[in-house]
Amino acid sequence: PPRSTLFPYTTLFRSAVVYIALPNSFEVDASMEEGQWHLALIACILVLSAVPQKTYWRAVDVGSVLIAGLSGPFALILLPIAAAFWWFRRQRSQLILVGVLAICAAIQLTALLRMSSSGRPMMDLQATPELFVRLLAGNVYLSGLLGANNFASAAVVLLLAAALAGTGLVAWCLWRAPLEWKLFLIFCFSVLATSLRYAMAPAPQWPHMVLTPGIRYWFLPTVAFA
Repeated sequence: PPRSTLFPYTTLFRSAVVYIALPNSFEVDASMEEGQWHLALIACILVLSAVPQKTYWRAVDVGSVLIAGLSGPFALILLPIAAAFWWFRRQRSQLILVGVLAICAAIQLTALLRMSSSGRPMMDLQATPELFVRLLAGNVYLSGLLGANNFASAAVVLLLAAALAGTGLVAWCLWRAPLEWKLFLIFCFSVLATSLRYAMAPAPQWPHMVLTPGIRYWFLPTVAFA
């Protein structure tokens, strides 16, 4: 049964359907390499869940978060989320997951600092406010509702209206939602912000990404928005 107000009984089935049928996310199911994005979502849900009563399920939680933390750099973003959740809930057992994420984050940070420039070269972003509006409205909000299409190439006035409406909805949810949902939204959109800053995409990166639907960078924010 659900252990968290993030996914209570009334929304568990609908949330699962949204996740499985999520539009504009075909890349995350294309290869094992993209599995880290699914693992990041699982880890976030487990971190924001109530601590299970049975030791077996606690071990499953720890193992799942450990695998997710070692599979990608998401632990660096999820660690402060987990720490904030513990701070407000003050459940001692949740400190175990905070500790696991701290270890994973240290490993991931060490790997990033030791990585040579050839492993992850810094490319020209060519970031502009207009491109950000096109990325957010076209590839997250509209494609998340209507499926992969060429929405990012629409008139900037229409995309600006969609960006304002979508962001307003997210902000309203962030204000009114329970703590678990607030932290979930913060995690997903923090991943988007980090992805836009350190993307693995051909240069110039933002002009290239704005016309690329279904890629991994749109996955978590689209889940959160949906």
